[in-house]
Amino acid sequence: MELNLLTLNVHGWAEEDQLKKIDILADTIAQKRYDVIAMQEVNQPKDTPFIDETNTIREGNYGLALLSALAKKGITDYTLEWAFSHHSYGIYEEGVAFLTRHSVKEKESFFISKNKVAENYKTRVIQKLTLAIAEKEINVFSCI
Repeated sequence: MELNLLTLNVHGWAEEDQLKKIDILADTIAQKRYDVIAMQEVNQPKDTPFIDETNTIREGNYGLALLSALAKKGITDYTLEWAFSHHSYGIYEEGVAFLTRHSVKEKESFFISKNKVAENYKTRVIQKLTLAIAEKEINVFSCI
């Protein structure tokens, strides 16, 4: 079994021209058709409404913007999984995220830092997904 993986630090909304960069990234994803994309420093505004039933993903999440850019290119088979780590720049929730084209069987996130305070930028979390791929279960991890 062969998997096509991508991992990158997207630096969330902390850079200029991020929508342009998201569009370039979406072009690459559309061309390469990665099975799993692990992203670090994925931000979302901390004061926007939640848009999912688990109250984790907010309006303005970087991963949602990437999914939207992919949809404009006709790519709609990715799902987003996001895990919160800490606050950044006083206005964002920052974490890790996956985009995957495969079924998520299990997901969890856990701290790897002694510090677990959201207001401390040194707080670190790992997100783990168990994916169903080719009749096997595969674990993937991403850390911030």
